Amino acid sequence: MLELVAARQQDRDLVARLEQLYSYDFSAFTDCALSPDGVFPAVKSFREIWKDPELFTFILCAKTEPAGLAIVRRLAHEAYDMEQFFVLRKFRRTGAGTAAAQALFQKFPGAWTVRQIPQNKAARSFWRRVIDAYTNGAFEETKTPQITQSFTCQARSGTLISRALSTPTDRSIPSPHAPQPPQ
Repeated sequence: MLELVAARQQDRDLVARLEQLYSYDFSAFTDCALSPDGVFPAVKSFREIWKDPELFTFILCAKTEPAGLAIVRRLAHEAYDMEQFFVLRKFRRTGAGTAAAQALFQKFPGAWTVRQIPQNKAARSFWRRVIDAYTNGAFEETKTPQITQSFTCQARSGTLISRALSTPTDRSIPSPHAPQPPQ
């Protein structure tokens, strides 16, 4: 079972390690290189997640194991962008990424954009399939130079995937319309 956990300050080290795995995967498509000490440079959105109230960061968990992460950026009232989305290789093609994406669309109803670089064919295929299924084909795709899918999600009833890594009472997924607690 997949669950989404809202990342907190206590999760900084875990998020940093997941960022390194994300950067490693992404380095196949970019000129991103390791530093002399074996660390990938920080990705801008990862540096911002702890201070930007418009970024919502989630850890994807399969049972008790981290399975990836997602960063959603609020662009405006009820307008969102999938800033970053990463699923560890062992959890790909298991439905984990699809479940996480759908849970995020459900949690943040409104206008959405999801972007991929043209070189990442697997990501393009994944997002087209997930968005097509979620919207029943009601999305637009542009290529300038990134591939961007734009669509609108209506609020849906159902169970939102969420749980706490440690204590269930304080780790629920925050509402995008509520003020964010200080981190």
